[in-house]
Amino acid sequence: MRNWRIISTIAAVVFAAVAGVLVWKYLDNADSRAEKKTELVPVLVAKQKIARGTVFDAVVADKLYEESQIPRESVPPGQIQPAAGKDLLTVYKGKVAATDIYPGTPLVNDEFVQSSQLVSTVAGAIPKGNQAITVSLDSTHAVGGFVTPGDTVSVLVTLTVKNEADAAGAGVHTTAFLLPSLKVLAVGSSTVLPTQSQAQTAAATGNDSTPSTQPQVQPPNLITLQVTPREAEQIVQGQAEGALYLSLNPPDFKPGQFQNPDEVVDTVNLFNQPLPVVQQVLGQLHG
Repeated sequence: MRNWRIISTIAAVVFAAVAGVLVWKYLDNADSRAEKKTELVPVLVAKQKIARGTVFDAVVADKLYEESQIPRESVPPGQIQPAAGKDLLTVYKGKVAATDIYPGTPLVNDEFVQSSQLVSTVAGAIPKGNQAITVSLDSTHAVGGFVTPGDTVSVLVTLTVKNEADAAGAGVHTTAFLLPSLKVLAVGSSTVLPTQSQAQTAAATGNDSTPSTQPQVQPPNLITLQVTPREAEQIVQGQAEGALYLSLNPPDFKPGQFQNPDEVVDTVNLFNQPLPVVQQVLGQLHG
Protein backbone atom coordinates (compact mmCIF):
# COMPACT_ATOMS: atom_id res chain seq x y z
CA MET A 1 0.00 0.00 0.00
CA ARG A 2 2.85 2.37 0.84
CA ASN A 3 4.50 1.72 -2.54
CA TRP A 4 1.23 2.51 -4.30
CA ARG A 5 1.00 5.87 -2.50
CA ILE A 6 4.58 6.71 -3.52
CA ILE A 7 3.86 5.77 -7.13
CA SER A 8 0.65 7.87 -7.12
CA THR A 9 2.52 10.87 -5.70
CA ILE A 10 5.29 10.58 -8.30
CA ALA A 11 2.71 10.25 -11.11
CA ALA A 12 0.86 13.36 -9.89
CA VAL A 13 4.11 15.33 -9.85
CA VAL A 14 4.97 14.17 -13.36
CA PHE A 15 1.51 15.00 -14.70
CA ALA A 16 1.66 18.45 -13.08
CA ALA A 17 5.06 19.08 -14.68
CA VAL A 18 3.81 17.97 -18.12
CA ALA A 19 0.71 20.12 -17.76
CA GLY A 20 2.85 23.10 -16.80
CA VAL A 21 5.05 22.60 -19.87
CA LEU A 22 2.00 22.33 -22.14
CA VAL A 23 0.45 25.52 -20.70
CA TRP A 24 3.73 27.40 -21.09
CA LYS A 25 4.07 26.21 -24.68
CA TYR A 26 0.49 27.23 -25.48
CA LEU A 27 0.95 30.70 -24.00
CA ASP A 28 4.27 31.10 -25.80
CA ASN A 29 2.63 30.16 -29.11
CA ALA A 30 -0.26 32.53 -28.39
CA ASP A 31 2.21 35.36 -27.79
CA SER A 32 3.94 34.50 -31.06
CA ARG A 33 0.65 34.52 -32.92
CA ALA A 34 -0.31 37.87 -31.38
CA GLU A 35 3.06 39.34 -32.34
CA LYS A 36 2.64 38.05 -35.88
CA LYS A 37 -0.82 39.61 -36.12
CA THR A 38 0.43 42.99 -34.93
CA GLU A 39 3.50 42.90 -37.14
CA LEU A 40 3.57 46.04 -39.27
CA VAL A 41 4.42 45.82 -42.95
CA PRO A 42 5.07 48.61 -45.48
CA VAL A 43 2.34 49.38 -48.04
CA LEU A 44 1.46 52.14 -50.45
CA VAL A 45 -1.66 54.12 -49.50
CA ALA A 46 -3.47 57.00 -51.18
CA LYS A 47 -2.27 60.34 -49.79
CA GLN A 48 -5.30 62.12 -51.20
CA LYS A 49 -8.33 61.06 -53.18
CA ILE A 50 -7.44 59.39 -56.48
CA ALA A 51 -10.46 59.90 -58.72
CA ARG A 52 -11.80 57.15 -60.93
CA GLY A 53 -10.17 57.38 -64.35
CA THR A 54 -6.91 58.94 -63.08
CA VAL A 55 -3.95 57.66 -65.09
CA PHE A 56 -1.30 55.95 -62.95
CA ASP A 57 1.37 58.16 -64.55
CA ALA A 58 -0.35 61.15 -62.90
CA VAL A 59 -0.55 59.28 -59.58
CA VAL A 60 3.26 58.97 -59.63
CA ALA A 61 3.96 62.44 -61.04
CA ASP A 62 1.68 64.19 -58.53
CA LYS A 63 2.78 62.01 -55.58
CA LEU A 64 -0.79 60.99 -54.80
CA TYR A 65 0.43 58.10 -52.65
CA GLU A 66 2.80 57.54 -49.73
CA GLU A 67 4.35 54.63 -47.88
CA SER A 68 2.69 53.60 -44.62
CA GLN A 69 2.83 50.80 -42.04
CA ILE A 70 -0.24 48.65 -41.33
CA PRO A 71 -0.75 45.33 -39.47
CA ARG A 72 0.02 42.32 -41.64
CA GLU A 73 -3.46 40.89 -41.08
CA SER A 74 -4.96 44.07 -42.58
CA VAL A 75 -2.95 43.94 -45.80
CA PRO A 76 -5.40 43.45 -48.71
CA PRO A 77 -4.77 40.77 -51.36
CA GLY A 78 -2.82 42.05 -54.36
CA GLN A 79 -1.41 45.10 -52.62
CA ILE A 80 1.07 47.12 -54.67
CA GLN A 81 4.51 46.69 -53.12
CA PRO A 82 6.41 49.90 -52.27
CA ALA A 83 8.93 50.76 -54.96
CA ALA A 84 10.48 53.68 -56.80
CA GLY A 85 8.17 55.58 -59.13
CA LYS A 86 10.01 54.43 -62.26
CA ASP A 87 9.74 50.81 -61.16
CA LEU A 88 6.02 51.18 -60.54
CA LEU A 89 5.55 52.68 -64.01
CA THR A 90 7.11 49.63 -65.64
CA VAL A 91 4.07 47.68 -64.41
CA TYR A 92 1.25 50.23 -64.23
CA LYS A 93 2.12 52.85 -66.87
CA GLY A 94 -0.97 53.92 -68.80
CA LYS A 95 -3.39 52.14 -66.49
CA VAL A 96 -6.24 54.08 -64.87
CA ALA A 97 -8.04 53.92 -61.53
CA ALA A 98 -11.12 51.70 -61.84
CA THR A 99 -12.82 53.39 -58.88
CA ASP A 100 -12.37 56.30 -56.47
CA ILE A 101 -9.53 55.55 -54.03
CA TYR A 102 -9.80 57.47 -50.77
CA PRO A 103 -6.97 58.77 -48.52
CA GLY A 104 -5.41 56.08 -46.32
CA THR A 105 -6.63 53.23 -48.55
CA PRO A 106 -3.92 50.74 -49.64
CA LEU A 107 -3.29 50.57 -53.39
CA VAL A 108 -3.98 47.18 -54.94
CA ASN A 109 -3.43 45.72 -58.41
CA ASP A 110 -7.11 45.33 -59.30
CA GLU A 111 -7.77 49.04 -58.74
CA PHE A 112 -5.78 49.95 -61.87
CA VAL A 113 -6.95 48.65 -65.25
CA GLN A 114 -6.60 49.43 -68.94
CA SER A 115 -8.70 52.44 -69.91
CA SER A 116 -10.68 50.28 -72.34
CA GLN A 117 -12.03 48.33 -69.35
CA LEU A 118 -13.75 51.41 -67.87
CA VAL A 119 -17.38 52.13 -68.60
CA SER A 120 -17.29 55.19 -70.83
CA THR A 121 -20.98 55.95 -71.26
CA VAL A 122 -23.72 56.89 -68.84
CA ALA A 123 -25.85 54.00 -70.12
CA GLY A 124 -23.06 51.56 -69.31
CA ALA A 125 -22.94 52.82 -65.72
CA ILE A 126 -26.59 51.97 -65.02
CA PRO A 127 -27.11 48.60 -63.27
CA LYS A 128 -29.38 46.07 -64.96
CA GLY A 129 -33.03 46.74 -64.20
CA ASN A 130 -32.50 50.43 -63.45
CA GLN A 131 -32.98 53.62 -65.44
CA ALA A 132 -31.49 57.11 -65.54
CA ILE A 133 -33.76 60.14 -65.35
CA THR A 134 -32.89 63.85 -65.32
CA VAL A 135 -34.61 66.54 -63.29
CA SER A 136 -34.13 70.26 -63.76
CA LEU A 137 -33.85 71.95 -60.36
CA ASP A 138 -32.43 75.30 -59.34
CA SER A 139 -29.99 75.54 -56.42
CA THR A 140 -32.79 76.30 -53.94
CA HIS A 141 -34.44 72.98 -54.76
CA ALA A 142 -31.16 71.06 -55.07
CA VAL A 143 -29.28 71.67 -51.79
CA GLY A 144 -27.71 74.93 -52.89
CA GLY A 145 -25.71 73.30 -55.66
CA PHE A 146 -23.77 71.05 -53.28
CA VAL A 147 -24.96 67.82 -54.92
CA THR A 148 -22.12 66.08 -56.77
CA PRO A 149 -21.92 62.89 -58.88
CA GLY A 150 -21.71 59.80 -56.67
CA ASP A 151 -23.77 61.34 -53.84
CA THR A 152 -27.11 59.91 -52.79
CA VAL A 153 -30.09 62.20 -52.36
CA SER A 154 -33.64 61.90 -51.09
CA VAL A 155 -36.51 63.41 -53.03
CA LEU A 156 -39.33 65.39 -51.40
CA VAL A 157 -42.50 66.53 -53.13
CA THR A 158 -44.80 69.40 -52.18
CA LEU A 159 -48.20 69.50 -53.87
CA THR A 160 -51.93 69.99 -53.37
CA VAL A 161 -53.89 66.83 -52.62
CA LYS A 162 -57.58 66.93 -53.45
CA ASN A 163 -60.39 64.77 -52.17
CA GLU A 164 -61.62 62.62 -55.06
CA ALA A 165 -65.16 62.91 -53.74
CA ASP A 166 -64.91 66.72 -53.85
CA ALA A 167 -63.18 67.53 -57.10
CA ALA A 168 -64.21 71.18 -56.89
CA GLY A 169 -62.69 71.60 -53.44
CA ALA A 170 -59.51 73.53 -52.81
CA GLY A 171 -57.64 70.52 -51.51
CA VAL A 172 -54.86 70.44 -48.93
CA HIS A 173 -51.29 71.45 -49.68
CA THR A 174 -48.93 68.74 -48.36
CA THR A 175 -45.22 67.97 -48.28
CA ALA A 176 -43.61 64.57 -47.82
CA PHE A 177 -40.60 62.43 -48.67
CA LEU A 178 -41.23 60.74 -52.02
CA LEU A 179 -38.07 58.63 -52.44
CA PRO A 180 -35.45 58.16 -49.69
CA SER A 181 -32.22 57.32 -51.55
CA LEU A 182 -31.21 57.83 -55.16
CA LYS A 183 -27.70 57.77 -56.59
CA VAL A 184 -26.59 60.86 -58.50
CA LEU A 185 -25.07 59.82 -61.84
CA ALA A 186 -24.38 63.28 -63.18
CA VAL A 187 -24.72 66.98 -62.41
CA GLY A 188 -24.60 69.01 -65.59
CA SER A 189 -21.49 67.84 -67.45
CA SER A 190 -19.88 66.24 -64.39
CA THR A 191 -20.47 62.51 -64.14
CA VAL A 192 -19.29 59.48 -62.18
CA LEU A 193 -17.54 58.41 -65.38
CA PRO A 194 -13.76 58.81 -65.96
CA THR A 195 -12.75 62.44 -66.38
CA GLN A 196 -9.57 62.11 -68.40
CA SER A 197 -8.24 64.90 -70.54
CA GLN A 198 -7.57 64.17 -74.21
CA ALA A 199 -3.83 64.01 -73.46
CA GLN A 200 -4.36 61.51 -70.65
CA THR A 201 -6.61 59.38 -72.82
CA ALA A 202 -4.06 59.38 -75.61
CA ALA A 203 -1.30 58.39 -73.19
CA ALA A 204 -3.40 55.55 -71.85
CA THR A 205 -4.71 54.20 -75.18
CA GLY A 206 -2.16 55.34 -77.71
CA ASN A 207 -4.98 56.97 -79.66
CA ASP A 208 -4.96 60.71 -80.38
CA SER A 209 -8.66 60.84 -81.24
CA THR A 210 -11.27 62.12 -78.82
CA PRO A 211 -13.71 59.40 -77.60
CA SER A 212 -17.11 59.63 -79.28
CA THR A 213 -18.79 58.90 -75.92
CA GLN A 214 -17.59 62.16 -74.34
CA PRO A 215 -20.67 63.73 -72.63
CA GLN A 216 -21.95 66.94 -74.16
CA VAL A 217 -21.81 70.12 -72.07
CA GLN A 218 -24.97 70.36 -69.95
CA PRO A 219 -26.16 73.12 -67.58
CA PRO A 220 -25.45 72.43 -63.87
CA ASN A 221 -29.15 72.55 -62.94
CA LEU A 222 -29.71 69.22 -64.73
CA ILE A 223 -29.31 66.37 -62.24
CA THR A 224 -29.34 62.79 -63.53
CA LEU A 225 -30.47 60.13 -61.05
CA GLN A 226 -30.31 56.33 -61.03
CA VAL A 227 -33.84 54.99 -60.47
CA THR A 228 -36.06 51.96 -60.84
CA PRO A 229 -38.85 52.17 -63.45
CA ARG A 230 -41.40 52.76 -60.67
CA GLU A 231 -39.28 55.56 -59.16
CA ALA A 232 -39.01 57.17 -62.61
CA GLU A 233 -42.82 57.26 -62.80
CA GLN A 234 -43.07 58.76 -59.31
CA ILE A 235 -40.60 61.53 -60.16
CA VAL A 236 -42.37 62.43 -63.41
CA GLN A 237 -45.79 62.45 -61.73
CA GLY A 238 -44.52 64.36 -58.70
CA GLN A 239 -42.95 67.03 -60.89
CA ALA A 240 -46.15 67.34 -62.92
CA GLU A 241 -48.34 67.66 -59.82
CA GLY A 242 -46.14 69.94 -57.71
CA ALA A 243 -42.52 70.79 -56.95
CA LEU A 244 -39.57 68.52 -56.13
CA TYR A 245 -36.80 69.20 -53.63
CA LEU A 246 -33.63 67.22 -52.95
CA SER A 247 -32.03 66.57 -49.56
CA LEU A 248 -28.41 65.42 -49.41
CA ASN A 249 -27.70 62.16 -47.58
CA PRO A 250 -24.56 61.53 -45.45
CA PRO A 251 -21.88 59.12 -46.78
CA ASP A 252 -22.97 56.28 -44.47
CA PHE A 253 -26.67 56.65 -45.33
CA LYS A 254 -28.51 53.30 -45.50
CA PRO A 255 -31.89 53.37 -47.26
CA GLY A 256 -33.19 50.46 -45.17
CA GLN A 257 -32.68 52.45 -41.98
CA PHE A 258 -34.47 55.56 -43.25
CA GLN A 259 -37.46 56.41 -41.08
CA ASN A 260 -40.27 58.17 -42.90
CA PRO A 261 -42.07 60.73 -40.69
CA ASP A 262 -45.28 59.36 -39.22
CA GLU A 263 -47.36 61.77 -41.29
CA VAL A 264 -47.07 64.11 -44.22
CA VAL A 265 -46.91 67.81 -43.39
CA ASP A 266 -49.85 70.05 -44.21
CA THR A 267 -51.23 73.35 -42.94
CA VAL A 268 -52.78 71.81 -39.85
CA ASN A 269 -49.74 69.90 -38.60
CA LEU A 270 -47.01 72.19 -39.92
CA PHE A 271 -45.88 72.95 -36.37
CA ASN A 272 -44.95 70.20 -33.93
CA GLN A 273 -47.05 71.77 -31.20
CA PRO A 274 -50.74 72.36 -30.46
CA LEU A 275 -52.10 75.60 -31.90
CA PRO A 276 -55.15 77.34 -30.36
CA VAL A 277 -56.72 77.90 -33.77
CA VAL A 278 -56.18 74.29 -34.79
CA GLN A 279 -57.59 73.07 -31.50
CA GLN A 280 -60.59 75.34 -31.94
CA VAL A 281 -61.27 74.02 -35.44
CA LEU A 282 -60.86 70.44 -34.31
CA GLY A 283 -63.19 71.10 -31.40
CA GLN A 284 -65.84 72.47 -33.73
CA LEU A 285 -65.49 69.45 -36.01
CA HIS A 286 -65.88 67.02 -33.15
CA GLY A 287 -68.41 69.12 -31.22
